[in-house]
Amino acid sequence: MELIFITTVKKLFPSFLGGIFLSAVLASIMSTADSQLLVTASAVVNDFYTIIVKKESSEKKLMWISRISVIIISVIACILALNPNDSIMGIVSNAWAGFGAAFGPAIVLSLYWKRLTLKGTVAGIIGGAGTVVIWEYILPNIVPAADSLYSIIPGVIVSVILTVCVSLADKAPSKEVTDMFELAKSEE
Repeated sequence: MELIFITTVKKLFPSFLGGIFLSAVLASIMSTADSQLLVTASAVVNDFYTIIVKKESSEKKLMWISRISVIIISVIACILALNPNDSIMGIVSNAWAGFGAAFGPAIVLSLYWKRLTLKGTVAGIIGGAGTVVIWEYILPNIVPAADSLYSIIPGVIVSVILTVCVSLADKAPSKEVTDMFELAKSEE
């Protein structure tokens, strides 16, 4: 299925023209991949490192963290792509399961539960994404029946449980935060 374009180009066009078409496809893939790498590295630096790890850092240090993030993310992507049993559709499906399990509960709970905390949200995001990775890549080797359940389901369950439990164990949000929550709810 994933070779349809390549096979069609090889059958219908002369080698020179086919090479141009396939080069165009490769160029668009590379353009998208480098943008995704830069966005992800930027998110690691701006949304994770500067907020959670160290608020005050020099530009030089942030640049190095960004570069290291690009390398780590690239290695992870290559490892995921090396699995000969995975199709592009399977990889995309796993990615959406990871995004859904990580961020879905965090977004829904942030809209409807004023007791949600930052620590609870981070725990839920990590737990949800981690569950999807374990469910897709580790558990099928141990429990073959795990393949029959789409990984987003256990991922969301783990994410919700971790988010709620860690938020309840953490100190309650400040009155300022809960007042903002109530104000936003009243404007609906």
